[in-house]
Amino acid sequence: MLFHSLMSGMMDIGKELDSFARLGAESVRVQELWDALAKIQRCQDRHGKMNDDSSTTVCESDAESSAGSFSDSDIENSSLDSSFVAHVGAVTLEELEVTTPVRLQLCSVTLYPPLSHEPLMCDLSLTVKQGDSLLLEGASGTGKSSLLRAIAGLWSRGSGTIRRTRLDRCFFLPQAPYLCLGSLRDNVLYPRDQTEVDVTSDQIIEVLGSLGISHLLDRHGLDMDLDFSNVLSGGERQRLGFARLLLRDDIELALLDEATSALDDENELIAYQLLKKKVHCYVSVGHRASLVANHSTRLQLTRPSKSDGDASGVHRPEAKFHFGT
Repeated sequence: MLFHSLMSGMMDIGKELDSFARLGAESVRVQELWDALAKIQRCQDRHGKMNDDSSTTVCESDAESSAGSFSDSDIENSSLDSSFVAHVGAVTLEELEVTTPVRLQLCSVTLYPPLSHEPLMCDLSLTVKQGDSLLLEGASGTGKSSLLRAIAGLWSRGSGTIRRTRLDRCFFLPQAPYLCLGSLRDNVLYPRDQTEVDVTSDQIIEVLGSLGISHLLDRHGLDMDLDFSNVLSGGERQRLGFARLLLRDDIELALLDEATSALDDENELIAYQLLKKKVHCYVSVGHRASLVANHSTRLQLTRPSKSDGDASGVHRPEAKFHFGT
């Protein structure tokens, strides 16, 4: 009797070990998020203090805390001085009226990277309306992803005004979508909870099938809890991100940052065809030539050579529009 009781207790403990492991993994991710937010806050506090202070002196403690936000190479390669930082303002972000057909508008937007006086882009102005699709092209370091972050409100160092549709009607789709610990249903509906939305199992099954990942249902079902970050391939992960977007009925502007980089041409085309039917205005970042056919307008961002600086010695990047496919 005692033996059976001990065995039963051991089995109960064993069943709970998986829950403890999942809790530990979630705790680590939460701590990483807090650490990242703390670094961002230190950087913002430092810039705020410098803007409020008429002097250009930076106290040693502020410099040390800010250095933690950037790599050593960023600091070593930077020619930034504190007097320049004090004069760099912030991009103004405004929300558009619900009744307007305009989904995104940039007015003389200039963006700067951290610890540099060389702009990523200068005086960029554009308007994207309902039915438009814009592809941002250019080599690494030309500011494509930074522009998307500025539109989302995550990057403000610079000047000018960005007007976009309301944040709750925007959807940002990154290159590697976040996967939560939970079921396939949880991940498809993320960041919403299944109790908050009216999405049926049949709708989820249909969307997964249209994206060519219905095999995930055969393997894992809709409600089996897993750490999907260790289960899905890069292409499956990106198509799951598209599934999240396609299951939303309230999105007016989609922002895609290399969202199909792990897909072959056929699956990329399928994903964009489904996107066009669901969301009638989107902006993409990408390098692949196959993306051109899926966008009505292309914006080519370039970095000037070192010999192209203006009278002040600042090298100003260029932006060229290409219309049609």
